[in-house]
Amino acid sequence: MTKSLRLSLWFAAALLAVGCRPGVGDSCVSDAECERPQVCDTTSPGGYCTVFDCEDERCPGDALCVGFERDGVLVTTACMEQCDKDSQCRERDGYVCQPVGTSQGYCGVEGDVVVRIVSQ
Repeated sequence: MTKSLRLSLWFAAALLAVGCRPGVGDSCVSDAECERPQVCDTTSPGGYCTVFDCEDERCPGDALCVGFERDGVLVTTACMEQCDKDSQCRERDGYVCQPVGTSQGYCGVEGDVVVRIVSQ
């Protein structure tokens, strides 16, 4: 194998390794699969790369920082994948575009109770 071919193969492998890191909303089974500072929420169907407690920090990319409540009390905030329609979400895992406000949505499961969008 020539030196230039080896270098090309190494470069292609490096690009694949970097380019395949899951972003917010992607499936995962462990934190190592998500781009830092994201973690894998394994309680969500198929896992969900996210950043918890995002109130004071911006979410990666175009993800939304969404606040969730239970019985009228804010329980947590998390970066969620932004969407306009269900087909932008992982429908095979049960995710749909959940509307928040009048013009925004996030990929979540039916029954999520959202208080507000914290930041964008």
